[in-house]
Amino acid sequence: PNTLLLIGTSYLLVFLIGLPIALHLARHHGSRLDRLVTILSPISSVPSWVFAILLVALFAVQLRWLPAAGMFDFVAPEDPVDRLLVLARHMVLPVSALVLSLLFQLVYAWRTFFIIYSEEDYVDLARAKGLTDWVVILKHALKNALIPTVTVIGLQVGFLIGAAIVVETLFAMPGIGSFGVDAIIKRDYPQVQACVLVGALVFV
Repeated sequence: PNTLLLIGTSYLLVFLIGLPIALHLARHHGSRLDRLVTILSPISSVPSWVFAILLVALFAVQLRWLPAAGMFDFVAPEDPVDRLLVLARHMVLPVSALVLSLLFQLVYAWRTFFIIYSEEDYVDLARAKGLTDWVVILKHALKNALIPTVTVIGLQVGFLIGAAIVVETLFAMPGIGSFGVDAIIKRDYPQVQACVLVGALVFV
């Protein structure tokens, strides 16, 4: 559940932030923001653990705004609202590390898909009918562009599980990652095989 919470929150944020930006870039192809995202897209090749270390060094060690490890403080609050707030505070850094390792690459890929599908004949026909630009994009171009977009999302979920192993270990979060690393240290081969099998099944 902890790993699913980490991965699910990260992917939800990537989707909610990235999809509107990609649509905006597709409509304003060649703008300054479009060129900026193109320049920043190689940042996504940086592993998530590098972002994790940088975020901890800045926000936990230097500024002391956020906790550096764990899912809760030393004692978890009894009140559900306080418990949720503490959990959210502890999730900021690991989720940010995973989001930064994915966001720019996916935005660039989605923007490319939207540009390709917005130049199809059926999109030109919809524009010729006098439909507004947003209706054309949302009802005609977006539907077909979501096919490769969802494919990319599916493959990236498997990548996120691999990235979560290191991130969970760095932030001392209980989950599949910490479980797998602990199994490797103890040389518990069945547990290591189980972790590898879960990752392989997600890709399949």
